[in-house]
Amino acid sequence: MNGNNIIPVMKGIGLISDKLDFHIRISLSLSQEMGLFFAKIEEPIPLYATLNDDSAEISLYLGEELRKKFDPSFGKFTQTSKGKFDILNFKAEELMFEFQIFRDITKIPSVVPGGFYLKEGWVYADFRFHHSSLQKVSEIMRRITEAKNRIHISKLSPSPGLEDTLRGIISRISITNVSFSYTPEPGYLPKEVLDASPMAEAKLYSGGMETEYESVIYSSKISGNAITVDSQEGIHETMFSTPYMRKLMSEVRREKIPVASLIGQFTETEVLNHFFVPSFIADQLLETIFRTTDETGLKGLKITAYEELTPENF
Repeated sequence: MNGNNIIPVMKGIGLISDKLDFHIRISLSLSQEMGLFFAKIEEPIPLYATLNDDSAEISLYLGEELRKKFDPSFGKFTQTSKGKFDILNFKAEELMFEFQIFRDITKIPSVVPGGFYLKEGWVYADFRFHHSSLQKVSEIMRRITEAKNRIHISKLSPSPGLEDTLRGIISRISITNVSFSYTPEPGYLPKEVLDASPMAEAKLYSGGMETEYESVIYSSKISGNAITVDSQEGIHETMFSTPYMRKLMSEVRREKIPVASLIGQFTETEVLNHFFVPSFIADQLLETIFRTTDETGLKGLKITAYEELTPENF
């Protein structure tokens, strides 16, 4: 088996796009003061949520156009310039219950977050999942309904699929695909699993929202400590991650880089990863990839794509 067994990313997404066949959107309102401050901002703003034992924080990412609309003297947040974008950080202890809901739903087998964003003073969180998890998702919905506070269920329906989910994100904000491959450690996955041409979709999360299982893997064969979601469809959850990717994702979380989607493809001699991130953050992700490569001594790194996505080329 060699790198020629790697499936082009767009074709690969097509193969797994409809595997997670349900979608839920949860929304929550900010405090009155912060809600009023952001209410007039119609453009969606990518965000990163951090949950600790006794605190919660929101980080907002503003490109060149959006950051002109904010008054840095507003005392509720700290503002950090990163060149092509600014980061606004503000405490949100009043949202700890809501962030715990986000964390708990992501722990459900097959649930994959599909992006957090702020629009007109409301935070929106999208999740895709397999229909076999409907009962557990319904339990989360009951908690939301009984809470009678600022968190709401915006939508539950059959999923439009990963392809249309990404197109929806592209319609809200400019997204760049950063793809790279590298040579993995020998025997990093059992040969019988690699022979099944597995693909994986990371269960992306924010700081303090880590999940027990890190990836949904699409493969007719699986091994190790995995949860099988649907054996016929070849859908599993597993802790699998190469040492390099564990280090890289640790750095991505430390730097609070919002990632819309992360797809992995695996062969015996090559691992290929596709990151979909806001375009104004793509340079920072690339720098993080290079730095982590140097720190870990990774072999065979190749950047295979660095492309802003549009409805025409996706």
